[in-house]
Order: sequence, then C-alpha cells, then structure tokens
Amino acid sequence: MITWNDGQTSTFTFTAQIQTLPAASIVTLAGTITAGRFKGRTAVETIQIPQLNLLQCSTTGITDSTDLATLIIV
Repeated sequence: MITWNDGQTSTFTFTAQIQTLPAASIVTLAGTITAGRFKGRTAVETIQIPQLNLLQCSTTGITDSTDLATLIIV
C-alpha cells in the first residue's frame, strides 16, 4: 500500500523482477493500482538497492539500508 502525503492511499498489485549486479540489485515492480487514488492505472516502480557489506551481514547484521526508488503511474 502506498500512503500519499495528504493521507490518501493506493493499493499497488504487482509482479517483481530482481536483477543482481556487482554494485547493486535492481528490483522492478510492474502492475496496476487496484484501489484508492489512481485506481485502474498502470504503475512501475524501480528500486536500486546497494550491495550490502557481506562481513556485516554475517556478524552484526544489517539494520537499515537507504535505497533509490522511482514510481511511475500512467
């Protein structure tokens, strides 16, 4: 569910594809807004996730990640 800055919401139903690259993973979500604002419209979200520190993953763990996301609704 997407919550907009005015409190309205949209439900995004999608399929996901993941591409793993040396420096990042790219997640592409493609589907339709099925409820709320923009209902019936097509949407694509792309999320770029930086490669995580494997040493940190195996010891203290990862507590957060800052990712770059782009959402397009047509």
